[in-house]
Amino acid sequence: MSDLPRCAFEKPILSAQCRCPLAARSALGEALRVRCQSEAASSRCFALRNLLRDKARFALKVTDTRGKMPFGKELRVMLGGLAGLAEVLEVPDAGQDIDALVRLAQARFGSLEQLPFDQVVRQIAATRPRGRRGSDGSR
Repeated sequence: MSDLPRCAFEKPILSAQCRCPLAARSALGEALRVRCQSEAASSRCFALRNLLRDKARFALKVTDTRGKMPFGKELRVMLGGLAGLAEVLEVPDAGQDIDALVRLAQARFGSLEQLPFDQVVRQIAATRPRGRRGSDGSR
C-alpha cells in the first residue's frame, strides 16, 4: 500500500470531516496515513489543494503557502475549500465524495484554474474547524 500516492485531503479525512471512496487508510508505525487509490485522482486533488492554498493567502494572513502550514490553517483551506466548491457547484454535503466533487468542478469549469475562487475563498475565510475534544468529550 505504500506505493499508493498520499491523499491531498488526508487531514480532514483522518478527522472524519470528509470522505472519499478512493481513500485507503494505512498505518506507518503509530501514525495513520491516507493513501489515494488513483494516481489521476491524487493529481487532481493536489492541484486543487495547491490552488486553494495559493488563492487563500490573504484570507489566511500568510504570504507563502508552498511550505508546511499550521494544522488549523491547512484544515481551513481543505474544509472551507471543499465547502466553497460544493456551494459554487450547488452540491449538498460536500464532504461525502471528494473525488466526485473535484471531477465535477473540472468538468463544469473546464479546468480547476477556472474556478470562481473569490466565492470559494469566502468560504475558506468563514470556516472554523471544530476544536479538539478532551478524553471525556469536553472541549
